Amino acid sequence: ADLRGADLQNAILNRADLDGADLSGANLSDADLTFAALSRTIWSNVVSQSDYDAVVAERDAALAAQATAEAERDAKLTLDEVKDLRAGSTMIEIHNGQATLTMEVEESDDLGVWTNESATTIQITKDAEAGKKFFRFKMAE
Repeated sequence: ADLRGADLQNAILNRADLDGADLSGANLSDADLTFAALSRTIWSNVVSQSDYDAVVAERDAALAAQATAEAERDAKLTLDEVKDLRAGSTMIEIHNGQATLTMEVEESDDLGVWTNESATTIQITKDAEAGKKFFRFKMAE
């Protein structure tokens, strides 16, 4: 019988007469060959269970590595999330078309310890229509 390259995975071949059969390149993973007649059978390049298991393990490792890479990628911030997190930036929420800017002025005698005991709070309300608005604050000269 010419069974070269045949997919015989999980095949029930118990008591089968495979005398002289060419099983070159056949996949016999989990095949039942109990009491099969195997005289003069040609076995070159047959996929063994251990070969099959090695390929499956390699595939599973690659899938796990891909899943890990995707999870790391998905955990990172997007450009839209990052652009408003620049050093010194603050998001200002807009309610009913109004942006309320609140600042506190603290004082220090040594630039190491800052207190807000005598801090002054300044609040400014600006009209902010729909869309992006940018505000910049600078000290008057």
